[in-house]
Amino acid sequence: MKKYHLSSMMLNSELSMKMLLKLLLLAFCLTEVTCQKRTTCRSLRCLRDEVRQLQTCCHEKDVSIASLIQRIEELEESQEQTMYELDQITELLNEETKKSLDIPDDEDKVVPGKDSFDVPSTTAPTKTTTRPTSSPSTGATKPTTTKAPRKRPLDCPDKWTKTGMKCFVVVSNPGVNILDVLLDCSALNTFAHPASILSEEEDNAFNTARSAANVSDTSKIWIGLNSISKGFYTWYPDNNPFNSTLVDHLDDAAQIPELFHAIYTTELDGAVVWRKEQAFKKLDGYSCSIDLAQRISTV
Repeated sequence: MKKYHLSSMMLNSELSMKMLLKLLLLAFCLTEVTCQKRTTCRSLRCLRDEVRQLQTCCHEKDVSIASLIQRIEELEESQEQTMYELDQITELLNEETKKSLDIPDDEDKVVPGKDSFDVPSTTAPTKTTTRPTSSPSTGATKPTTTKAPRKRPLDCPDKWTKTGMKCFVVVSNPGVNILDVLLDCSALNTFAHPASILSEEEDNAFNTARSAANVSDTSKIWIGLNSISKGFYTWYPDNNPFNSTLVDHLDDAAQIPELFHAIYTTELDGAVVWRKEQAFKKLDGYSCSIDLAQRISTV
């Protein structure tokens, strides 16, 4: 009986040890699973935070791009309204100028087939008064007046370069982006806009204007070619598509248009080259042009 009892105790002891080992193994496995779970949760939280940051960044960029597009549209609308108002003012000033000038009848006549457009001036005509001269018979003095020279039909403004029905000017003004150029060209002349170069003759006139401006060969000068709001190049002010068969100095990188980019001109190894740059980048200067034919159609 005692021997049976001792065997039973040894058996129970062995079973207890096995159970204890199983419990220890289960506890170890549970600990590993818990650690892995915590690591996975930590990784998921990090991933969730990164996703939220990316969503916030994308949202901010979308808002930024939308605000830029809205700003550009507002500037274009403002420019159109300003040009319309200036057209009205210029027309009124032109009428008042004709009334105030003592113009001979022969000068007012329009010869068929000839250009009869005078670029209106916003300043009143001036008269130059000479010193009084004495009359030999009476000794009385009589002032004589001479009229200021009048602008000839279809003349460009002073210091602008003309070719055909187009006028060009280049201005050295470091620190301007393409939106500044839109406003600065309008400030120079009511009908001026960032320069459009549509033929070889106009390209030559533009280069003449650039030389007259005394800018360095490596200066970066904005022109009117841009892809700001479209996926292809157009010219200011009427969004005329770019025709590379007429005139083309685009370098390899500029062959692919990008949104919110515009074109500047410079020289590289003695050759003219057109390169693209972000529209809000500040460069060395800008160029403007006036289409006289378009100006005539608005009078």
